[in-house]
Formats: sequence, structure tokens, C-alpha cells
Amino acid sequence: MTETLQLAYGFAFADLYDRDGLVRLDGRFCAHLRDADAGLFNRMMGARARPETLEAKDESQLVIDLAPHLDDFTAKLFGIEAEARSLAARHDALAPLYEVKRQFVQRRAVKDIAPDAAMALDGAALTRNIEALTGGTLTEEAYAAAVIQWLVDAAASADALEVAKKYAAWAVHTPDGKARHGRGVLFRVPRKPDPMHLVPVETIAIDGVEMLRLNPHHWRRRDGFALTDFGTYCFNSSIPEIKPYKDFYDGWAMNYLGGGEVSQGQVIRQPGLARTYEAIAAEGSGYLYGGKLGKAIVKHLASIGGTLTEKDLEGVRPQWLDPIAVSYRGLQVHSVPPPAESFQYLLTLSILDGFDFKKMERNGIDHVDTVFRAIRLAAGVRIARNRPSPEALKEILSSSEVETLCERVRDGMPVEGLTEQWLPTRPDPNKEHTTSFSVADAEGNVVCLTQSLGAKFGCGVVVPDTGVCLNNFLYWGEVHPKGAAYMRPGSPLALCLAPSVSTRDGKPMLALGTPGSYGISQTQTQVMVQHTDYGLLMQDAVEEPRGRLWDGRKVQVESRMPAATVEGLRKRGHEVEVVEPWTWVVGGMHGISIDPATGSKIGGCDPRRDGYCVGV
Repeated sequence: MTETLQLAYGFAFADLYDRDGLVRLDGRFCAHLRDADAGLFNRMMGARARPETLEAKDESQLVIDLAPHLDDFTAKLFGIEAEARSLAARHDALAPLYEVKRQFVQRRAVKDIAPDAAMALDGAALTRNIEALTGGTLTEEAYAAAVIQWLVDAAASADALEVAKKYAAWAVHTPDGKARHGRGVLFRVPRKPDPMHLVPVETIAIDGVEMLRLNPHHWRRRDGFALTDFGTYCFNSSIPEIKPYKDFYDGWAMNYLGGGEVSQGQVIRQPGLARTYEAIAAEGSGYLYGGKLGKAIVKHLASIGGTLTEKDLEGVRPQWLDPIAVSYRGLQVHSVPPPAESFQYLLTLSILDGFDFKKMERNGIDHVDTVFRAIRLAAGVRIARNRPSPEALKEILSSSEVETLCERVRDGMPVEGLTEQWLPTRPDPNKEHTTSFSVADAEGNVVCLTQSLGAKFGCGVVVPDTGVCLNNFLYWGEVHPKGAAYMRPGSPLALCLAPSVSTRDGKPMLALGTPGSYGISQTQTQVMVQHTDYGLLMQDAVEEPRGRLWDGRKVQVESRMPAATVEGLRKRGHEVEVVEPWTWVVGGMHGISIDPATGSKIGGCDPRRDGYCVGV
């Protein structure tokens, strides 16, 4: 027999679902607050009576002041007072750590003692000195408690504070200090990331030649990886695609298959690629550009009729480009600039920022129709004005241009147009095999990366003994002369990639990225609306049914989309094709949301394309 949980104050659970019950509950809380703090009770009742007179800052302060009383009331209501006190005690126990970290470690020790000076400090001696001063074993909690006590009379405790300051500098700056406190919080301070040194390496010498090497502790061993069901499909479905090309099928099959089809769970090892990575780590970019790897690539391509030269490789010059951004629901959504085509995604969000989805049923006809219309209009702008100059891009994203498109969304007339590029036939969707992943670390850094070979195995050419499979992204270049991104010698290649990081007040809040070729900007828009406008958790937003728009009026929607919505879309002019419940045609969305108050991270991974979330 199930035991019914009893509530305090004479309430039953049914009261929590009844308006009269909630009114009585509110009255009981008001009485609880009046008994505990009459002044705060009067402030709350005044705010209730005249909410329009309350400034935003005063409202926030009132909520903060009420929170402890609401905690106490809720704990008593549900009979969890002991548990709540225990949780509060654990939380309060950490308060000295964060106070000392901010006021003493960061503002005194790190500021006063430079890293070079800290390297000369004797951590063992400092430890013994502090333990002698405190009379116990040195822990972060004991350190924080001692520093707080010494700061009460800083002049009398100047010597002790000096020892504590030196210890903090040693713990923050030196390898031994970091090793000792690496899992703690007191001596981990924010640092400005150096984009040129994000990966820690060590310098070693082999045969008199200095080279960089990743610390062996971080090496990925050559154990290979086991194939999942989707990975097995990708490998085996590529066999009939590549086998007709006899000049390079054998090399591809030898590198990946080892003979015959693969099976789920089979471990794939690539020793040649491992050797290549090691050489790149040791010799740097010169191993490819003008080096041994570059020569091997050119030689092999020449043997099968290729035209790439060493001069082509040596002529490659990387470019550092600043991201572009638009505002959406208070977020600054950043993505990569042209020649990437992510401005379609940003333009779509700018259009949708003019619509209130709270007034639309989630996954209802108005919601989905509005999103699809905005996507198709933005795709048309991208195709017509691709590879825009900075001035042209500014005009495309301007409020006047966006408002014109908003009016077109509102007018109710069917929207028809291209969504891919200026081609008589659309590219083969089977070649849509891009990779996208996002990473967020404890220091507040967020990376969203989208990389593509242009197909499951690029062009299928594997350079012997290197494990290197060559790219095929030129397949996605625009070859129709009418296209704004028409490929010409020396022109940048338009890339249908749109990795994004969204910030609020300069802090990253959201990372969204997906594969899907010209569907990338469509997929990210649909997930952004589900997460930001409808408040779904990242995983739920990723799993919601989606659509993929094609040229003309065609749109494919997953069969999990409500039937009434599908029928409504058809009545509004969309040529809807209902496909399987889960299809990789609508992308493989991955994302991370970050709670601005706590910094906690929630990942979302797409089951449509072998996605995973991993916390380390």
C-alpha cells in the first residue's frame, strides 16, 4: 500500500492544483513572513498593491530578500526542513573559499607576485609554515578560515598573511601547486586564453632537433574506435560509391576496411594516420606545406591523374576573420563571416526576432509556418547576394531590409524559391556528411566547430602510408554562372557552415552547431526557437521534430510533426512530404547551454546522427 506524503499547515496535494487552495497557501505564507519579518512583509504587500511603482532594481532586491523565507516555508510545507538545513550548511561551508579566493588570492597574491617570482618559492616550506601557524593539516578550507581570521586584524597578522600570500602564488602559478590543488576551487583563477597556445605542449630534443610534443599523459593511445550502428552504415554504404573508381578504391579499402564489409562494434585502427599526426605535432605545418606529407599527397594525386602541385600547397595562407553577430531575444548570436554562408542563419533569426512565439502554439501551424517562411526568404537572400562584402552584409542585416522580409512573412502569400544554390538540380544529400561539435570548459571558454570533408570519406582518395583521406568540398562549390558564389580562379569558396556561439553581456550562454550542408542554417534556426522561445532544455529542443526545405515550395518534415500542423502547412502553400520519424536529412544538431547564475552546462546531442554528450 502506497503511503501518501503529508503536507504541513493542514494542506493536501489537491490544494496545490486548485485556485482556492493556492489562495489559502499564499495567505499562510504571508502570515509566516509577517511573523518572521514584519518590515519585509510590508514591502512585499506594498509591491503587490502598486507593482508599477517598483523600480527593476528594487524588485530584484525584494525577490532576493524574500528567497530565504520562501525556502524555509517550502521546506516546512513538504516536511524536508532537516534536509534543507543540511544543504544550506554545505553551501555555507563553501562561502569562505569563494570569499578568500576573490578578496585575497586574486586581488592580492596573484596581483602582487608574478609567475616568475612564484617559481622560486618553496611550496613545501610554505606548507609547513602555514600548518605551524594554524596548528593543523593544510587544506583549502583550513587555509580560507585562517586567512579570514588574520584579515580581521591585518596589521597584527601581517607576517602570517605574507606567508599565506606566497603560498597562494605558489599554488596558482607553479606546476607543483597546480598539481596539488588541481581539483580544488580556491587556487583556480580565471585567465585570459592565449589562442596560439590553447594546447599545452613540451619541448623535447630528438637527434639534436627540438620539437613540440603533447604531454604523454594526454596522448590518445592507438587503440582505435569501435563502430556504432550509424558508423557501420557509413562505412558499408561507401563501398558501392567508391568501388567504381578503381584507381583509388584499393587504397581506401585497405586503410579503412582491411577486407570486406565492417560490422557494428568492430574496432577501426589507423596507424598511418597516427604516424602522420605525430609528425605534424613534431614538425608543425611545414610537414604539409613544403614538407614530406605535402610531397606525398602531390605525388599520389599525379599518379591517378590529379593536378595539385606543391606550389598550390605552399601558396595556402590562413586568414583570421572576426565573427559576425545579430541580436536575438537578448542574446548576441555570433557566427563565422563570409565566405561562410552563416549570414543566412543570422538573417533568419533577425526576421524571427520580430515575431512573438509565446502567442503561437509550439509545433502548431503558426509556429512552424512562420519559421519555414523566414528560412526560405533568408535562403533566397543568401543565394542572390552570396559572398557579400562587409558593406553589403551590413545592408543585408539592416533593420530596414529585415522589416521588408518580416512583412513578406506576415502577408500570408506562399513563399517559393531556391534554398540550395544556382543549380539545375540540387546536390546529392548522400554527400552531406559534415562533423560539428561544441566544447565548454571550466574557465568559461566555449568553442563551436564545424568541419567537413564534403562527403563521408571526402573524395575517397587515401594517400598511401599516411592515413590521410582527401577533401571533397569543391563538390559544394557553385558552378552555375548565375550564382553570386560562382567559382572563379582565385575566388574564395562559399562554405555552407554556420557554427555559432551566443553571448549575453559578453558571457557565452549557448553553442549550436550541426552538419547538413544547406540545411545547417535551417536546423539551427528551428532548434534555437525551440530552446530560446519555448524554453525547452537543450536535449529536448534537439529532439523535437524538424523540417528540411528544398527548392520551390518543397519541405520534408518528420512524421512526428503533428498531423494538424502538416495539413495546415499544405493549406498555406507548402508542398509537404512526410518522411520517417527520425531522419539525418534534418541535420545532426549538437549544443551546449550554460546557466548564467551557476555556470552549469547542459548538453544536447542528436540521435539522428550518432551524437553524444560527454562531461569530463
